[in-house]
Amino acid sequence: MYNTKERITSVFLTIILVLGLMPFVVFADVSVNVTINASLANEDVIEEKKNAFKVKPFIIIKSAATKASSDETDIYNPFTDVKSSASYFKYLMWAYYNGVIKGTSDTTFDPNGNCKRCDLAVMLFRMYGKPSISGLSIPFKDVKSSDYYYSAVVWAYNKGYIKGTSSTKFNPKGSITRQDMVVILWRMNGSEIVEHNNPFTDVPESSYAYKAIMWAYKNKITSGTSSTKFSPKANCLRYQLAVFLNKFNNIVQAIPEDQSAHIETTGEHNAVSKAKSYLNSSAFSYTGLIDQLEYSGFTSEEAKYGADNCGADWYEQALRKSNSYLNSSAFSYTGLIDQLEYSGFTSEEAKYGADNCGADWYEQALRKSNSYLNSSAFSYTGLIDQLEYSGFTSEEAKYGADNCGADWYEQAVRKAKQYLSYSSYTRERLIQQLEYTGFTSDQAEYATNVVL
Repeated sequence: MYNTKERITSVFLTIILVLGLMPFVVFADVSVNVTINASLANEDVIEEKKNAFKVKPFIIIKSAATKASSDETDIYNPFTDVKSSASYFKYLMWAYYNGVIKGTSDTTFDPNGNCKRCDLAVMLFRMYGKPSISGLSIPFKDVKSSDYYYSAVVWAYNKGYIKGTSSTKFNPKGSITRQDMVVILWRMNGSEIVEHNNPFTDVPESSYAYKAIMWAYKNKITSGTSSTKFSPKANCLRYQLAVFLNKFNNIVQAIPEDQSAHIETTGEHNAVSKAKSYLNSSAFSYTGLIDQLEYSGFTSEEAKYGADNCGADWYEQALRKSNSYLNSSAFSYTGLIDQLEYSGFTSEEAKYGADNCGADWYEQALRKSNSYLNSSAFSYTGLIDQLEYSGFTSEEAKYGADNCGADWYEQAVRKAKQYLSYSSYTRERLIQQLEYTGFTSDQAEYATNVVL
């Protein structure tokens, strides 16, 4: 007689070893519940019921190809023509991440390019949160309502911040000089008159921009192009504009410090990119994606940032994951919800996935029936019990058992052979064991006659 417990343990370990060799998939909660028929205990008679397994989400091969520098203070800079060592770098990054200034392309900023009048209006408009221009108009014939800068020019003109070059022209593509730039910011702050020693030899007191430049110098918005020069008529360059706007914001708080945009580190940026890449190939829960990113070498903070900023709809991810699971295996409604929760989805997300996946739960019960019958032998009632144990309703379980096409006599033979592989039986005891498992008397006797 075989030792039953050792036999089951050996089979179970074999299953674990086989599953352990399967790439990317880890099975969890696979176990066998053993019930002993008390009246037949001396004969090592058993009935087994398999728990419905849960599939742990696969982990994609670990790769740090896009991993950032370990320096978490390293700011992600998308512009190839802007060096992080530049004196204006932090000002430009503030303007970029707060949406005030954009690049001339995805990878270039053109820091030494001239700032146009229309672009200055747009930047100031963004900085102040794009206020409503309802009911406002402009007299300029060279600014059309279809122009990307139209709303910004309407706002800036009506606020008195930027004037036209004539009563009917704005000259939107004209360049802004350094003195014009400072005058505009001065107007925006209320044209405050300040007294200050003038360090600039090229800014006479008679200049229309004199008061504005003195205000800007005193408030540390500008320090000039040298200790004695301001270069008032030089064009304001794009990088200089970033510096002006950042220092001006420190005074007016158009973008309050506590509402300023987060400036990404390289690691955070790469985590977002990697998160999007993973979501293009598979569905993830929020916590599952964080786990995946950490597995790929990102820090916990970077991984969380990636999941927070990847733009995923976690309800739709649950729906995608539902369909993925149903493509590979059969689930009951409650079993699928359990599986989704096990994968990291919230109860609400999991229920959304199960509710909207379009599954026919009766057909799922039929699929699960065939799956169980491929791995073990069942009686009709035993299969129904197993399906109910897996979460199917009584009606669904009965449908699965009724339509699976099983020959219950042959199932009894299979089950009898399984029992004999565990232990030895007398004819009477084997019949009793089969009946205990749910087979009818006729089925149990038929099987016993075949195997003994």
